[in-house]
Amino acid sequence: GNEHFRNQCLEQIITVHLFAKLGEELKLEETEAFADNLAHAKREILAQMALGEAMKDITVSEEEAKEYYKANENQFMAGETVHAKHILVDDEDKCQEILEKIIGEETTFEDAAKEFSTCPSKEKGGDLGAFGRGQMVKEFEDAAFAAEVGHVVGPVKTQFGYHLIKVEDKKDAETSVYEDVADTIKNIILQQKRNDVYGNKIAELKEKYVEKLMQSEKIFQKEYVEEHIFIGLQRSGQEEIEKQNTEFDGIEKYLYFRINTEGDAFITAKVNQSYWEKAEVSVQEAWSLAEKNINKESFVMGLAEYIAEKYGKDMATMLFPNQTPFYVVTNKSEYRGASAILNKKMLSEFGRKYNINKVVVIPSSIHEMLILSADILELERMEELTKMVQDVNANEVLVKEQLSDRAYILDI
Repeated sequence: GNEHFRNQCLEQIITVHLFAKLGEELKLEETEAFADNLAHAKREILAQMALGEAMKDITVSEEEAKEYYKANENQFMAGETVHAKHILVDDEDKCQEILEKIIGEETTFEDAAKEFSTCPSKEKGGDLGAFGRGQMVKEFEDAAFAAEVGHVVGPVKTQFGYHLIKVEDKKDAETSVYEDVADTIKNIILQQKRNDVYGNKIAELKEKYVEKLMQSEKIFQKEYVEEHIFIGLQRSGQEEIEKQNTEFDGIEKYLYFRINTEGDAFITAKVNQSYWEKAEVSVQEAWSLAEKNINKESFVMGLAEYIAEKYGKDMATMLFPNQTPFYVVTNKSEYRGASAILNKKMLSEFGRKYNINKVVVIPSSIHEMLILSADILELERMEELTKMVQDVNANEVLVKEQLSDRAYILDI
């Protein structure tokens, strides 16, 4: 087994080397595309190395983790859960008929699920297992948590159809022991420390570049705005900046400038409300210009194809040996690119191309979104998607770069 794996790795290395030689023979390194990719890679590597350098000494001790646990025990309540079964059908009248059969004891709930339900859980008598709040669509969740144990409720309408729900068991919230949440706590503290370092470094850079630009008053000129203003997404908050709500609950959009620094690098600065006192454009015009800029840079691409383009086909094949239903939505700079999800025209064209009318939107970070067709989504998979978002937030994304703890349904 190990020998076979080593041979595969060696073969991949040789293949990459041979294709690189072919590229040299074709003089691809003299092309504009090569220069652009090289500059982009250089910028990414430098940014990652600089960020790594700033954060290399950050650690979390056991004492810090225990102190955090004692001070925040309420945060580590294992939420209440419900163990439920369901029957899913497309028609409300049919759902009512099934309910009457169960009440009249013509059939059991489990047998009715096997006979009538369109959900794959029918094979288990409709059993969805135990789930907490935020893991199912809201209408289903509300009905399940409100129901009494052993009772059948419904019909309950969701975007999936009409449900009958039978609650098997309920468990109240309880505090988790330290050992069960120690790793989570350390990740929280680590993210907080990283967030502080990141915020301080950004403030330092903005003082260096933004203040200089403000003093020159160039940033207020219409020509500068036309080229440098964009839209970003972030968690809804109280920040006094130019912002608006979005159709995604808990996420707001805001205006920001991309400000060039050395070489091809840039930093960003949010537009505060006092900016309009000197600006040569109106608020409405600025939003319109920013929308045009994000639309010009937006793209949607299959996740496997995206990985292949960024890291090579071998990496994509290794990560996704089978076809993946996920698509990436971002922008060409791959920075604050989650706002590409606002490009309605792009999503509409995507929907027509793949015959998709509705997608599940998974907020990966402020830099990108993942989407997949809602038509292939099964009810119990909402729990998986919610956990995916929460796991990514806990382990991969800086606090300031997190967008949401849930997925969304979007008509395109």
